[in-house]
Amino acid sequence: MLIRVSYATVNRTDAGFRGAEYFISRFFSGLFRPKNPVLGCEFAGIVDSVGEAVSRFKPGDQVYGFNDSRFGAHAEYMCLPEDAALCAVPQGMSLRTAACLSEGGHYVLRNLRAAGFAPGHGLR
Repeated sequence: MLIRVSYATVNRTDAGFRGAEYFISRFFSGLFRPKNPVLGCEFAGIVDSVGEAVSRFKPGDQVYGFNDSRFGAHAEYMCLPEDAALCAVPQGMSLRTAACLSEGGHYVLRNLRAAGFAPGHGLR
């Protein structure tokens, strides 16, 4: 799918990969120069076109998502498979608001899973 990026954030993941302050991060981001010259992992935009095998989205759909494996959200367009970490923007929500939903939620979900929380558990 080709997505026309409308909004993208600059978040802690982008800053960490751009700065590579912690040397170990250079093994992921590029030892001497960036592996991914266009950063940006959190975005919202409009599906511009889809391949013939894509059934989940169609051109014109508003989507938001998170892509910390290939980045690219700071570009005008990005290409992603339909099974990437992206969702339709909820009705009534702006693309601008949707763009900043996923990174925080991504870390919350990972931390809850790591802590062993499951459906039915509550905080006490």
